[in-house]
Amino acid sequence: MNRKRLITVIVLNSLNVFLIILGLIFSLTDFTFMGGEGRLTPQQTNLFSLFTVDSNLLLCIFSGIILVYQIMVLVKKREDIPYFAYILKFIGTVGTTLTLLTVIFYLSPILGSNWWMLFTNTNLFYHLVCPVIGIVSFLFFENDFELSLKKCFIGVIPMLIYSSYYIINAYSHLDENGKIKEGYDVYGFASHGIPASIIASVMMVASTLLIAFLLLLINQKNGHKKN
Repeated sequence: MNRKRLITVIVLNSLNVFLIILGLIFSLTDFTFMGGEGRLTPQQTNLFSLFTVDSNLLLCIFSGIILVYQIMVLVKKREDIPYFAYILKFIGTVGTTLTLLTVIFYLSPILGSNWWMLFTNTNLFYHLVCPVIGIVSFLFFENDFELSLKKCFIGVIPMLIYSSYYIINAYSHLDENGKIKEGYDVYGFASHGIPASIIASVMMVASTLLIAFLLLLINQKNGHKKN
């Protein structure tokens, strides 16, 4: 990777790490900068129950890891970036890409004319800016390593874990009428019974697999174009 591209991706990853941490601080302190609370805004009480937060935090951690190696290469402390750092960045990018697409194609239509409420305050970072930065950096700057398309299955792991947790957590919090208690089915995936919940989970995992495959495919094609 030439120096100009390396500096660019360092800036992108640094910005992502900064914004995700800033969003976490805003959520923990209930700070808003756009007025109103929006929808599905992460707060202290539901912070880690939202895949939005979990996927962004993973991206933050994995972007931070590859960022360290990128800086080391820039200052000539290393000659290359290790393979595992690319894999981790791939996993983080898959999760936040799923978050972005879910907000655009599933949650926004539900809100109709109020779709903009999904992109206020912390969610401006978590639903839009950070996922886009992650996609751009991975597809166009972090493709100097040969990644097999078989690795797309690795990108599904966080969603597989989350969907399993989501269903178990939702159905272990039923009220006296057999309804899931408020706050335990934030995305509405478990509101139509266990069979529908399983189908929804399978669809999400399948969608994640498709996203992972396309990200890897484009990443590798862009890498080959440079060679």
